[in-house]
Amino acid sequence: MKWMMSSVVVLVGAVLSGGVAAQSSATAAKDDKMGNMAMKDATHTGCIEAGSTKGTFTLKVAADMAMMKKDSTTKDTPTKDAMTPTTMSLTSASVDLSKHLGHKVSVTGSHDKATAPFAVKTLKMVAASCS
Repeated sequence: MKWMMSSVVVLVGAVLSGGVAAQSSATAAKDDKMGNMAMKDATHTGCIEAGSTKGTFTLKVAADMAMMKKDSTTKDTPTKDAMTPTTMSLTSASVDLSKHLGHKVSVTGSHDKATAPFAVKTLKMVAASCS
């Protein structure tokens, strides 16, 4: 009888540890996918401005009319928050961003982490001024 109870306890322990291992590998796979998503290249268009400290740069991205949130009370009127421009920090090892201060540009690159600056890989000038 003791042998049978011991076998049941061992069997339950094995099943539970297998479930935990499966969940851990699923979580690890999800984390890996999230890490890969952060590394995909994206393109943003806006105006390059000087950052708050010397040698730093930001991209002021105008609100995109196609991506704006719609106010549910009026059919096609974007909300006030949707019209607010976004500013993102930029960094680049391959592009001299200082040459494009005040220019409207399209930059392609990636974010390594959510809080890291946008790493510019390529830059295409759209207009010589932002106005």
